[in-house]
Amino acid sequence: MMSFATYLRTLTLTAVLMALAVLGVIMLTDPYGLLGHDVVPGAKPQAYNQAAAAKAARFGRAQPKSLFIGNSRIDVGIDPETLPEHLQPAFNYGIPGEGILQSALRLPELLNEQPDIKHVYVLLDFLDFIGRDPQGPFLPPDRVDNLTLWFSTSALSDAAVTLASRARPYADTMRANGFHPGAAYEGLFAREGQEPSYRLNLAKVKQQLGQNQGRPSQMPEGRPLVSFIVEVTAKAASAQGATVTFLVPPYHASIMSLIEQQGRLPLYHAWLHQAEAAVAATPTQTSVELWDFSGRWWLTEEQPARDSEPQFRPTYYYEPGHFRPAAGKVIMDMTVGDKAPYSVAGCDRCFRIAGQQP
Repeated sequence: MMSFATYLRTLTLTAVLMALAVLGVIMLTDPYGLLGHDVVPGAKPQAYNQAAAAKAARFGRAQPKSLFIGNSRIDVGIDPETLPEHLQPAFNYGIPGEGILQSALRLPELLNEQPDIKHVYVLLDFLDFIGRDPQGPFLPPDRVDNLTLWFSTSALSDAAVTLASRARPYADTMRANGFHPGAAYEGLFAREGQEPSYRLNLAKVKQQLGQNQGRPSQMPEGRPLVSFIVEVTAKAASAQGATVTFLVPPYHASIMSLIEQQGRLPLYHAWLHQAEAAVAATPTQTSVELWDFSGRWWLTEEQPARDSEPQFRPTYYYEPGHFRPAAGKVIMDMTVGDKAPYSVAGCDRCFRIAGQQP
């Protein structure tokens, strides 16, 4: 008969071996792409379950010259591989659902980690600046410990999904340069068409517009939040000798129409003026620009998806609030090209693509 001590040793050894086996499967599969190996090649669809950790791991292995920060509009809209040569290599650090304040507070750490970065691009999304006023403490987001992820309850199931995704034609993933190719969008559109996503996105934007407090967001001392973002990011970039370019995204014209219909155009113009004033007030030794791609111009006026043609795919938009990499390439080419945008009165470092002056 087995003694209790022998039973306990056997049970402990079995538990340890099982844990090691599970950990081995997780690490070989690498469901979040944290290790960067390709033992199990193919997509890493679960990377977006741990987007902050997945981006951080990829960023640590990259040696970018250019960096993009922001939310999901950057994540799916800027493909580093399509950028002009002098910006290469580049890294896309757009994190879906993340507010610009978190992105800005993380920037000094990112620049310290990758001192070769010489160009920083920051998304200024109007919808990030009309909710509740931020409350302190204003600290960089905590980094997720990779070991904690390996031993999380979801890691094994995420590894299984990753293995199964090899047979899926629209498996999502995150590339080594941080870019999200939008495979999940394409899979959804193949099943349902693109028009339902257009409607859902507009409904979400309408809800966001309805939650505003009548003025752009402010810091606790009453300072405009956008002014704080411009100062923090410009100061961090300048300390490293990097340029910083702020990008107001090319919302589809249907979003701009919704802003008008909801009576939020004065709020939008007030926020835009705050951003321009903050850039104009930046010390002259700092290389900073603001490019406003909102408004109505040929790209934002693209024919939207429609029920009558379910197979129709707009070239420049997944949905009104998320532009495709083709649009990202257009706006980036403009920032470095010789096209003559409209200048902004009072800010010689601010440029507006649409001719309408707010």
